[in-house]
Amino acid sequence: MAQATLHDKVMHLAARAPGLAALWRSYHFALGAWTRSSRLGKLLRRSSSYGSFGVLAGLRGHLLRRAHRWPALASYVARFGTVSPLYGYSVWLKHLVLQQAHGAHESLPRVVVEVGPGDSLASGLAALLCGANEYYGLDVVAYPNPEANKRALAAIVGYYRARTERIREHPGKGDPYLDAFGFPSHLLSEDVLARALDPERIARIERALVAPDGRCEEIVIRFCRPDAPELAALRGRVQMLFSHAALEHVMDLPAAYALYVELLAPSGTMSHQIDFASHNLALEWNGHWTYTEAQWAQILGTRPYVINRAPCGQHLALIEAQRCQILWLTRDLKPIGSPRHRLADPFRVLAPHDLQCRGAFIVAKRQPRGA
Repeated sequence: MAQATLHDKVMHLAARAPGLAALWRSYHFALGAWTRSSRLGKLLRRSSSYGSFGVLAGLRGHLLRRAHRWPALASYVARFGTVSPLYGYSVWLKHLVLQQAHGAHESLPRVVVEVGPGDSLASGLAALLCGANEYYGLDVVAYPNPEANKRALAAIVGYYRARTERIREHPGKGDPYLDAFGFPSHLLSEDVLARALDPERIARIERALVAPDGRCEEIVIRFCRPDAPELAALRGRVQMLFSHAALEHVMDLPAAYALYVELLAPSGTMSHQIDFASHNLALEWNGHWTYTEAQWAQILGTRPYVINRAPCGQHLALIEAQRCQILWLTRDLKPIGSPRHRLADPFRVLAPHDLQCRGAFIVAKRQPRGA
């Protein structure tokens, strides 16, 4: 039997001591107020998320944005990125395999967009190294990390040459979204990889990584904000768009999905792995749905985003509203943490499958006009 984690022990105590949940909630209320009033809190509040480790996460985000001012710090941050090359490579293979398995592509995509790459281009480099020519990372903040990305490029070249299997996301527990963990030789044949990993092509990817405009001949590597004017030239050209544990942090989901579909080429596809849990903002995995709007606003403080609390059904409705066909959906269902009667409106009326949905993987396809 796996050893109980600290979170498991806290959850066990919470079940026996209802007052502990109230104490946890009070902690987050206080943290939200601190980010509004404290000078240090205001510096930290712009990190991507916070919970029981919010101060450390916020401090790291603050340092990442200012690392260019201190060369020694920049070197340290560049050396220790948040996403390992193997993890980024595995994420890319997962989305590629699942999109292909469910009829998304007839050939490997040439123009790829990733939503929420953070400070690592590992997944984007993995896309380029198996044949894509253009990669665009959409994020609200671009974290320049050239040293880590150079090392990631070299590492991922080695993974492809060794036909390295993708890693499981939850060691010891299996991956609820994918059954096969091997290398997708049926997609990435010897001929495909020989062309993609040609030394001259790898050299062009290296040059694009450091080029001011992110270009080297046919290779394009760009970070873009979702509101960047340059995205206008990308509309209708993207063959594959994907996100991995990112959409739970997007505050304006209707606008986001509208943008993603605008970017997709006719019959272009997108896949999203989404985490619907509380991100340590409550003791139970679905405890964030127990907060009223006023309580939630107090927890958020003045931060631009943390998590959006949107359940799976809301994502599916938004995708279908954009006239996209959902090709495949799998849910990671968990026992209900906070029971229905403890949830705040409107979460109290969630459908049963949304109430138990801890995470989901969605593959969708843009429908051609008139379809």
